[in-house]
Amino acid sequence: MRAPVFPFLPALAAAIICGAGLLPASLGAAEPEYTILDAGPNHREIEWVAEEADAGGHGTRVTHSYVELDPGICYAEAGNGKWVSSRAEFEQAESGHFVARQTQFQVILAPDLGEAGAVDVLTPEGVRLVSTP
Repeated sequence: MRAPVFPFLPALAAAIICGAGLLPASLGAAEPEYTILDAGPNHREIEWVAEEADAGGHGTRVTHSYVELDPGICYAEAGNGKWVSSRAEFEQAESGHFVARQTQFQVILAPDLGEAGAVDVLTPEGVRLVSTP
């Protein structure tokens, strides 16, 4: 038995990818400016405006938006509590410790993971967890 042929699938896939903003709609198109409308610990709402052709071929501005869902996508900034995008990166302190501050769970790793209390985690609720691997 022969497998079914779906000749429209490549075009459909391309339309979905372009519509999702993963590929530019045209090579000459300018990159849209993205705005974060709302954010919380596990979501971020993104909006952008794009120039698109309507059914008559006339240029029109169309507003698009979507909501990203991801555990820990944002963290509350110290001081003002504003939700900002998390950054999964460590800074190296002068002491040699590695510190991740721009995430919900702040982490400090000792330069020698074999030492007592080498892993220090501060939860969003302010609970400090210290461990030795």
